[in-house]
Amino acid sequence: MNNAQLLALFKEKSVAIDAVMTEDLTIVESPLLAEIIHHAIFQGGKRIRPLLLLLCARLCGYTASDHHVLGSLVEYI
Repeated sequence: MNNAQLLALFKEKSVAIDAVMTEDLTIVESPLLAEIIHHAIFQGGKRIRPLLLLLCARLCGYTASDHHVLGSLVEYI
């Protein structure tokens, strides 16, 4: 399986992680700071770290529903 196939397999989950990260920006009080953070987060990365977290979680049998939040946290770190 190549990178494109892997990313296509988890496209829906990647979109959900992006939605969580966008929602997190709504709590930033400064519009300028929110714009800077948005640019830093959404500069076109492939979201490999959150996808690896999702793959590992699936491998370990993780079944809770907060995996999108966990994926966003990994991307922030």
